[in-house]
Amino acid sequence: MQATRETLDDLVLKRTVNSPSRDVNITSSNPGIRRESIQQSIEALEIAAQLEATVVTVHPGWMFT
Repeated sequence: MQATRETLDDLVLKRTVNSPSRDVNITSSNPGIRRESIQQSIEALEIAAQLEATVVTVHPGWMFT
């Protein structure tokens, strides 16, 4: 992760992170899917913190009726 951050610094690039959005649903009625989806979003936030990202996009879940 350090090398990635150094490359971003060298290139003077802004840091943004997009949390997973495919095959995840943080509002799933299935507890296992919901738990894993939330865990993946948390991991995206942890990566963003390590990269010192200024923007993190976390996608809302969806519910079926």
